[in-house]
Amino acid sequence: MIDRLLIVLGMVATLAVMGATVVDMEVTSARGDQVFLELAPRDPRSIIQGDYMRLGYRVGRQASQEHRGMPTTGDLVISLDDDRVGTFVRFDSDGMLAASEHRLDYRVRNNRVDVGVGSWMFEEGTADVWNQARYGEFRVLSGGRAVLVGMRDADLQALGPPLKAW
Repeated sequence: MIDRLLIVLGMVATLAVMGATVVDMEVTSARGDQVFLELAPRDPRSIIQGDYMRLGYRVGRQASQEHRGMPTTGDLVISLDDDRVGTFVRFDSDGMLAASEHRLDYRVRNNRVDVGVGSWMFEEGTADVWNQARYGEFRVLSGGRAVLVGMRDADLQALGPPLKAW
């Protein structure tokens, strides 16, 4: 009897966490500021997984060069140009932000600063559309939480249907 109760409670807790994650992403997508991050894509196809693109971002590469001695997780600061394209400025120290600056969550993996979504799959046979991607479109909340909502070409024109981060 207790075993069944523990299993049911575990399932309820798992569903609650998953539901909260989905709600958090939906809120970020709806309320976050629009930010574009230049892509540095890697490994656009996997025989086992199908069509997908592993994503890296120029901001992360810029931050990786400056990361020595910084925590393995935290926020970095990006500056947005007139087109809302972000570039790395500094690691955040809870200071004031300029009007054109935003915080962005990061974590370090393999001595590399990662920001945003690392990969996503797309419909088989549509690789030609996604190979044109040069920017990821994000919605970013003031605390640094970011959700990838679309892909853009070199002219910041939308590619394909909007992405679901979950």
